[in-house]
Parts: sequence; C-alpha cells; structure tokens
Amino acid sequence: MKLIFMNDIGVNLDSANLMSFYTLSKYYNYEVWDLSPIYEVSGTVKNIPEAVQVLSINEFSTKLNALIKDEKIVIITNMVEKPWKKLESIVKKMQIPVICTQKNNFFDILRSNLALDFTIKISWTKRIAYLILKYRLTRSVLSIVTKENVKFDYLISAYNSKPETVKHFVKAHNIKYDEFLQNKESPNMINGKYILFIDSSVYYHPIDFAKTDNVFKPDYYLEQINHYFDLIEEKCGLPVVVALHPVSTEKLSLQSFNGRATYYGKTTQLIHHAEFVMSHYSTSLINAVLAEKPVIVLTSKNIEKSLRKRQQSWAFIFAKMCGFTVDSLDSPAVSIPQVDHEKYLVFMDKYLRNKECLNKSNSEIILELLKKIEQMKNIE
Repeated sequence: MKLIFMNDIGVNLDSANLMSFYTLSKYYNYEVWDLSPIYEVSGTVKNIPEAVQVLSINEFSTKLNALIKDEKIVIITNMVEKPWKKLESIVKKMQIPVICTQKNNFFDILRSNLALDFTIKISWTKRIAYLILKYRLTRSVLSIVTKENVKFDYLISAYNSKPETVKHFVKAHNIKYDEFLQNKESPNMINGKYILFIDSSVYYHPIDFAKTDNVFKPDYYLEQINHYFDLIEEKCGLPVVVALHPVSTEKLSLQSFNGRATYYGKTTQLIHHAEFVMSHYSTSLINAVLAEKPVIVLTSKNIEKSLRKRQQSWAFIFAKMCGFTVDSLDSPAVSIPQVDHEKYLVFMDKYLRNKECLNKSNSEIILELLKKIEQMKNIE
C-alpha cells in the first residue's frame, strides 16, 4: 500500500507535520504532491524536499490512474472541503480512500462561538454565514442549494463540527497534539527564560492580504510591535523571541524585530519553555493551551480596520473561551498574563484531545486506521 500526501498551497514543514508525514513515511511507501499550481498559489510556502509539483488536474488524474494499477493507494491531506471539491470526483471514481487531518475545522469551532457573541464586532454578512455554519439544518439546506456534496472518507480530529461532510469520523486529538507530545520533553534552545511572540503573518500574507489590503500599514505595524516588545521586556526583565510564520520567512528576520532572535519550525518547542506567549491569531495557540502557558492576544486599530480584522475576530473569541489577556498596541496595558486553569481544562477536553488516549499520538491512531484500510477491499 502506498500513501500520497497532498496539499493545495504546497507541502511545507508545518503541513507535513499536520499530516503526520514524518511518522507515517517510516512505515509505508509514499509520494508527496504539491497541488498549488492547480490552485494558482505556487510559491506560497517552501516545500519539503520530497514534494513534487502537480501542474494540472489532468496530470493529477493521470498520475493517480497510473499508481492504482500497481498497488492500493491512500490519500492523506489537510485540505478543507472547498479546495477538495475540485478533486473529489476523480478520487471517488478511482475508489481511493482519503484521510483528512484538516486543522481548519478548528476555525469552525471559533466561528460557531463567534456567531452568537455580539460583543465582538463583525459584519452582519459574516455573522449570518457563521450562524448558517453553526446549525446542521441550515448547513444541509445550503449544501443542497450550492451542491456542496464533498465528503471525506475519514476525518481525524478531536471534534467534528460538520459531521455531514465526512463518511467516517475517527475521534482523536486536535492534529497539533502530536506536536505537543513530541516537544513535551524537548530541551530549551534559548538556555534561559524568555517570552515568545508567535508571528501569524499579519505583516504579509500572499494569499489573504498582500494584493488587496491597502488599509494596513506594515511598517507602522513593525514599529508598534517592536515598541510593545520593548515595554514587555522592560517590565519582565526577559527577552522576546519570535517564532516566524511559514510565509514570513522570506519577508521578516531578526532585523525586522530590532535584532531579536527569530526561529522557524520550532514554535511548539519554544512554547514549552516560554514564560508566556503573545500573538494576534494563530492555531499554534492550541499548543500554548495544551502546554498550559499564559497568553496575550495583541490587537491594534491598524489591524482591526484592515482585512486582518477577520483573523482578529477569531483571536478575540479564542481569548474569551480560554481566558487569555487581550492588549492593544495603541494603548498598551502591558499586564502579565495568567492561566485560567478551569477554562483551559474545559477547552482542552471539549475541543483538543481525546481523554481516552492521552498518551497515544494522532500518528499512532492513523497507523491503526491504515492497517484496517489495508484489509478492506473497497471504501464504502
């Protein structure tokens, strides 16, 4: 049996980890497909060495068809429903099982909670859309109207926010739980105490912001964020270390943060040894919750008046659910954050982990599933 790992924006280190590539590839033959040319987003992220670009849907179909003649194929992806719709009929016709490890269903949790929270300002069109996504009946009606009939064969997750989009739900942990387990006993690469800032590509994002967000002032943002770092360092007597987002690696460096150390691909390890964590919005804050680290969510008018406000609304609801501290770059309070242990525990058990297998990684759960698939003749 051969595994095909694939993603629509490229297969970088983060997406490889989200698909458990480095564990699963030890046990099976595999290929890694970068489908970004199909979606016209090539060059968004830096691919892992194994990734091979697939340039068109015809090439995708031809390559798959050639492979299924020789052996059984299983696809592993963290693509969400909308991009997967373009490929679903091809894969379905060939009866290839698909395991989805989508991290983006975490957004559905935030959107669902945001839908009825009127203390957070979002547009009515977005609020109505979130309300539709919150209730299964309205989602089902919308699905019929728009003919959105995408179904993954298997979804690996701690929480299934849209059960109608998957044939078989395999309850595991949030896919970032593997990173948490792997880095639980990791050494402190800083060799001392520090504060961690998790960059979330607010400065620049080639898909979400760069071409259309003319309101946001990137240079002013760097000025504000560095001033905040100065204040927090002075108050705590500790240095700020920066964990770069994948798309920031070509745009930001230690010079961008006034000489502060920057790292890429080490975010979870850095979270484990940080005194506390700061960010705007990042799914890596999941790891901060799992590691029970205090969090500051940072905002500003520069962010909230731009296209970035969409991510900022997710950050605000995440902060409310977990009891994070919120601070503004415009008028900083520079308060030292504390962990709300009760809120963290409720959030972890409801959305992030399966209490029945706390010592088992998602990779191990997927391996068990792959063994079952090997024994099956066809997918349902």
